[in-house]
Amino acid sequence: MTSPQPPSSPPPAESWVLRRAVTAMAGENPETFEVVASGISMEPTIRHGDTLFVSKEIELVAGRVVVAIHGELWIVKRLTMRDGKLVLRSDNVDEEVPLEDVTVQGVVVQIQRTI
Repeated sequence: MTSPQPPSSPPPAESWVLRRAVTAMAGENPETFEVVASGISMEPTIRHGDTLFVSKEIELVAGRVVVAIHGELWIVKRLTMRDGKLVLRSDNVDEEVPLEDVTVQGVVVQIQRTI
């Protein structure tokens, strides 16, 4: 199984786009990977520079934070219910992306922050 490639052009500074980390989680589980957050749309939950550990095996349910590809951009958003459907929303900005417009890569299971 090959991993999706990151976007070819750099994201805008204010974007919620993620950079794909160079290494997987010690290669212990091919269904997990890590990314580094870029942007502020998920603050205070996720901050710019946080490392997100993502599992491809976790079920998509409302309240969980997911990593997805929207167009060519990697994004991180929270799953919420709207009109009986799951949608992706930012924590601190009024932004919403329909689930059918993205390719979900996995669910964030751990956040690592350097202080």
